[in-house]
Amino acid sequence: MNFKIRKYRPSDIEACRSLWAELTQKHRDIYSDRTIGGENPGNNFDFYIKRKNLAGPWVATFDGQVIGLTGLLVEGEESRCRTCHCI
Repeated sequence: MNFKIRKYRPSDIEACRSLWAELTQKHRDIYSDRTIGGENPGNNFDFYIKRKNLAGPWVATFDGQVIGLTGLLVEGEESRCRTCHCI
């Protein structure tokens, strides 16, 4: 077993889009709101990754496969975690 945390790489985009879509589906289920995330929620990851106030992001890998994603949204002197669950 080989678990690592590392900085996001552009080659991680498809795995991260998939994680983003899974998290969006969980939010849709929790809030009984199918409109959360729009028609293609995985594509919203593209907006997230380009945010100017995004610190990180980092991915968790297991045996070389991306299984988790997190980043910090910095707002002034504060920041908040934006995490996508691990698969």
